[in-house]
Amino acid sequence: MRFSEKLDFLMKITNTTNSALASYTSLDASYISRLRRGVRSLPKNENYVPIMAEYFAKHCLETYQIKALGDRLPRAYVVSESIDENARSISAWLQEEKERPLNAVQGFLNIMEDFQFKKPNKWTNVESCDYPETKNSLISIHYGTTGKQEAVLAFLLSVINHNKPQTLLLFSDESFDWLGQNPEYAARWASLMSQVLAQGNRIRMIHTVSRNLDEMLAGISKWLPLYMTGAIEPYYYPKKRDGLFKRTLLIAPETSAVMSNSVANMEDRAANFLLKDKNAVKALVSEYTNLLALCRPLMRIFTPADNQAYNSILGEFEKESADTIVKAESFSILTMPDTAIDKILARMGRANDSELAGSLRIRIQNFANSLQTHRFTEIVSIPALDEIIEGRLRVALSDTLSTEDVFYTPEELILHLENIILLLQKYPNYEVYIDTAHKKERFMLYAKEEVGAIVAKTSAPAITFAINETNMTAAFWDYLRVYINSLAEPQLNKKVVIRRLQSLIEQLKAL
Repeated sequence: MRFSEKLDFLMKITNTTNSALASYTSLDASYISRLRRGVRSLPKNENYVPIMAEYFAKHCLETYQIKALGDRLPRAYVVSESIDENARSISAWLQEEKERPLNAVQGFLNIMEDFQFKKPNKWTNVESCDYPETKNSLISIHYGTTGKQEAVLAFLLSVINHNKPQTLLLFSDESFDWLGQNPEYAARWASLMSQVLAQGNRIRMIHTVSRNLDEMLAGISKWLPLYMTGAIEPYYYPKKRDGLFKRTLLIAPETSAVMSNSVANMEDRAANFLLKDKNAVKALVSEYTNLLALCRPLMRIFTPADNQAYNSILGEFEKESADTIVKAESFSILTMPDTAIDKILARMGRANDSELAGSLRIRIQNFANSLQTHRFTEIVSIPALDEIIEGRLRVALSDTLSTEDVFYTPEELILHLENIILLLQKYPNYEVYIDTAHKKERFMLYAKEEVGAIVAKTSAPAITFAINETNMTAAFWDYLRVYINSLAEPQLNKKVVIRRLQSLIEQLKAL
């Protein structure tokens, strides 16, 4: 069980309201509500969990309550008539396996960072799609996992053979085992899907966020080659479903559709319908449209061709007031002084680009305004001297989706470092943590607590994900929080960081 589910169970058996628990733990009732609904993850080392456990133990005195508690807690935890003993068991149970899928987040970042396009094989003759009933019938039925594989390949071939771009409509809350179990099949599927997108087709996909976050991030990772094309629009249905009745809809409005239903975990025995009847396909399009109206965008995906749209989203993101953490391969452009910006734009041949210079200054001003009320934390690495001297330290233009690689001169870096020191001295809410691992990670992770996250791949092919789905935002935020706590030298004293930066400035000036 997740922490939110455990908390909800305890509050129900003790008839506890959000306000009552908030009063006992000195928390806000709205915060309790977010914890209970799973909107807010349990942060690391929170000291209110033992207090919660004490409250629940004191209000779990009836025989039926103690029995319900004993039935729910694992056998390793003792449940008795002792309040103190029950409080210890409840506290340990609440804190085990906290809802913090850090490995899934790191796995997603690794896959994204390492991604390169590979030329797909062309499967012009797919044997499993050559059944007469698939070719000649308006409706054909395919059973179980193998049947779904057959139907999906036939569906993709019909889209390719149509040879006119359309928007495919995809949704499934059934298991994806049919896609991942057979590597040869997965390769055929990926190749055909690549051909579908190469012909100009787009995809509108509704994800199921009731899957656990590990599964959802893994699923997005599998679709990453398709996301990298910028041709996918992902959505999600925001409310929970019990998972009893499941459905798959794969619709090409101009050609065909695949539909299946299953109960619980019987997908391997379900009937999968491949439909080419125009009226049937039209009816499924209407069903999908109604479902989509209840959904929200899961994330926006931007390639360098979408620079203008991305800058608009970035501007909205940075206007939101919230605590912020950014981790990138270089120092944030938000902390760069005007003098350094002018020098870099001049070297780029964009000294007269008033639009770019103006947008950067607006972003920097928004950053300065946010420091009045919210914390801004930057995770940086101290670059090696030879990297700076040889012109290999990149300027962090990744958050503007720049197609150009620009590298610091020693003079520009000195100006930037001096400005960071001034910001540290001026603003209590600005913090810098030095990462001594010196890993060359080619991504930027920029998160605002309970607002959203921007995840950018900074090497070619560049792509940026702008995310505001609650659980994914919490996962990336928790990843950064835990990353800070895991640093080899977590600096709690700004003076230590300032001395490190001043030392680098002195070395650069001595060159």
